[in-house]
Amino acid sequence: MSKVKEMYTFEQEVARDAEIRLLERIDESIKARQKRSLWRIWAKALGEKASDCDRESDRVAIMRTVIAGVNLATCLFIVASIIRHW
Repeated sequence: MSKVKEMYTFEQEVARDAEIRLLERIDESIKARQKRSLWRIWAKALGEKASDCDRESDRVAIMRTVIAGVNLATCLFIVASIIRHW
């Protein structure tokens, strides 16, 4: 009786581990989709698609992001300077 109970418990553990791995994969897949969706929205916010090739368009979007970041940093330094000398 004890051996049957141990086997049953082992099978339950194996099934539970498999279920946890499956849920982790699903979670990773959802997160990856959300990241792609956020990137797509951000790239569209930067302007029209630069090329028919997705890879090239992504590179252009990265460059536009860098330019926007430098612009934002410059604006923040200007505002900080104005506040400091006020």
